[in-house]
Amino acid sequence: MGKVVEIKNLTKIYEQPNQALIILKDLSFEVMDGDFISIIGPSGSGKTTLLNIISLLDSKYEGDVFFNGSDISKLAENKKSEVRLKDIGFVFQFDSLLEDFNVISNIEMPNLILKDVEETEKAYELLKKLYIEYLAQKMPQELSGGEKQRVALLRAMRNDPLLLVADEPTGNLDPENAMLVMSDLKKLNDAGKTIVIATHNIEMAKQFSKKIYFLTDKKLKELKD
Repeated sequence: MGKVVEIKNLTKIYEQPNQALIILKDLSFEVMDGDFISIIGPSGSGKTTLLNIISLLDSKYEGDVFFNGSDISKLAENKKSEVRLKDIGFVFQFDSLLEDFNVISNIEMPNLILKDVEETEKAYELLKKLYIEYLAQKMPQELSGGEKQRVALLRAMRNDPLLLVADEPTGNLDPENAMLVMSDLKKLNDAGKTIVIATHNIEMAKQFSKKIYFLTDKKLKELKD
């Protein structure tokens, strides 16, 4: 079992007028192949910042961050974009589906960007895995909040990434739909996908994830049973 992500002595500082705001300090962390990790902590604790760094969306930090064995700080911007598109699937708190495209096209979009060709059969197969293929031709405005988030999850999976990252994927859902999304994530993890999420819901984290970390005092502390 190899390391998908390895972080050593990470410090993240936001420079503001007249002060420097330290978000993360001397943080070390690793994600192993096959992990399902939940990161919990209050709003403003740095969960989203950490996920953005892991996902190559934020490159302004001190310390070392390795993705699949490569030092991502040394990658050129075009290479970072390629890694994000091929190897990292990101699910935002808000579904961010493209309203002018139907479900099947929304799921297919990462592949279309990567290959400049539509291969909707794979997108349809992903829908079938979650038993929601009946949504294929619907437009985003026709979906419930839970359905939108499940489609967003499949869009993140379209290019079969090494790592799936989700920032508060159930934060805007009712308990029933939140349970569906977390069950979907567990199903993907059971099939071998490596997953890291940020969440406020510690009970769901305990139910579905393999490891739980609490982000406090600018560092991560693993919660043990």
